[in-house]
Amino acid sequence: MGEVLEPGSFKGVTSATIVKLIKAGYTTVEAVAYAPAKEVSSAAGMGSETALKVCKLARMQVDPGFIPATEVMEIRKTMKRCNTGSKELNRILGGGVETGSITELIGEFGSGKTQICFTLSVLAQLPVEEGGYGGNVCVIDTEGTFMPERIMQIAEQRGIDTEKILEGVLIARAYNSEHQIILIDNLNELVEKHHIKLIIV
Repeated sequence: MGEVLEPGSFKGVTSATIVKLIKAGYTTVEAVAYAPAKEVSSAAGMGSETALKVCKLARMQVDPGFIPATEVMEIRKTMKRCNTGSKELNRILGGGVETGSITELIGEFGSGKTQICFTLSVLAQLPVEEGGYGGNVCVIDTEGTFMPERIMQIAEQRGIDTEKILEGVLIARAYNSEHQIILIDNLNELVEKHHIKLIIV
């Protein structure tokens, strides 16, 4: 989650400026630190000098993130992979879709990208020992192509309780890029509240 942004977070920065940042969607110190000053200036409606100042102050408070390779190795040992439903795709991905990472599907119209996502919506809910993540799935539908009927068909074909699978998929329709940003900004709370293990956009 990161350190919550609130009045007093940055020495020498007024409460009014902090409120502007929060209203613009910068709710943590990390969010300010990782954003370009030009973007902060535009989004929060503040001068470029002020934006540059708050970004610098935020970056001074944030851990740069360097860790020993041994620690990375330990983290990787805890990562899980979800079966995609395709042996060949599992092979290409080194065993399936990996946790803690972004997997991007690229292909022409009708090449099966949506089908893979539908299948993952079902398989990710299976227990870890059965090749899943053992949790729920969140889908942000940017094209209006989500079909619960297809999810049911995939679950039925695999002998899985369709009602339970549908209950485990949380869907939101993103109507434009701004709406999509709002949905993504609210994912942290959603993930914790609903035990989300896979996010599909």
